[in-house]
Amino acid sequence: MANQSKAAANWLSWVVIGGSALSKVPQIVKIARSGSVHGLSPSMFFLETFWQTVTVLYHKSQQFPFVSYGENLSFLIANLVVLFQFVQFGPRSFTSWSRILLPVYSAAVAAVLANPRGFAQILTILQTVAIPGYQISRF
Repeated sequence: MANQSKAAANWLSWVVIGGSALSKVPQIVKIARSGSVHGLSPSMFFLETFWQTVTVLYHKSQQFPFVSYGENLSFLIANLVVLFQFVQFGPRSFTSWSRILLPVYSAAVAAVLANPRGFAQILTILQTVAIPGYQISRF
């Protein structure tokens, strides 16, 4: 019985990960078709991306199973796609600003992935405030 429960929980986790991967596809397609990000908040997407990155890197550094952070990873990837759509379709001021921020973000993620134990304390602190930070990004 315990093996069946574990298998069901694992299967359900993969369903949630798959569903979250598909949840932002309509928005991504709508932006691509219209060629516009008008009405969307770039700061919300930047902050969501930051907090999702913290969550994914924290779980990865702690060597938790993928199913414990896979949903965040799929949202993170979708938000990165939307951010690149902001670069492509957004105002020039956003494009200029993102040319600085996106490489810095990429370098920081690469540094943490290269040495996750070296950043463990920082990731733990950031993960502690991730939920309130994620909620603040919605304002």
